[in-house]
Amino acid sequence: MYPILLIAAVAASASALPARAQRTYTVAVDRADLDLTRARDVARLDRRIARAAETACGAPSPYDLAGTNDQPRCTRAAIAAAAITRDRAIAAARAARGQ
Repeated sequence: MYPILLIAAVAASASALPARAQRTYTVAVDRADLDLTRARDVARLDRRIARAAETACGAPSPYDLAGTNDQPRCTRAAIAAAAITRDRAIAAARAARGQ
């Protein structure tokens, strides 16, 4: 089992760039210290994923209206992309515990 989830996100201002110029950023989320059979630790993991998504998407310049508008969309997409890995990690933890 891997103790780290990877969060990938397309740069916040990517909609203004051609496809070949878009960048994908990846941020690692450590979960080794969490017991994913406990709701409290799952909530901690969710907060870590949200912070990692915000980091991966970056903060747009206040002068970049398109980037400012795309940043929340980028964050939501990154969190959604991590959902499968998150759910698998929780299921594996519960299976290991026999829950």
